[in-house]
Amino acid sequence: MNKRGKDVNWSMLANASPKTKRLHLEKDDCDDRFHCPVQICKHDGFTTQRGCRKQVKSKHSWYYYFDEKPDSVQTESFDGQANNNAAADQMTVCKMRTVATFDKISNINTNFL
Repeated sequence: MNKRGKDVNWSMLANASPKTKRLHLEKDDCDDRFHCPVQICKHDGFTTQRGCRKQVKSKHSWYYYFDEKPDSVQTESFDGQANNNAAADQMTVCKMRTVATFDKISNINTNFL
């Protein structure tokens, strides 16, 4: 989790587009500002393309993979699956590292053989 809220990997959600969208930002003729491509955004506009790109990346990061914002239920269910997968991966890593080794001349090795 980051400062802005949940850190969601939008590309892994169901129905996500396989490739990210490219932003095509053009200045509006009437007010010389760049407007956010997200329809529900209430921002007045940006004087630079950079500001608009930063807004989309930070506030509307889902826009690169979806046309409409996914439901919070869908993102929460994916978070639960991701946590379960991470726990399973961690368990397999721990099982792999439990092999003990000893020198050939140690007492434990000679008693074992």
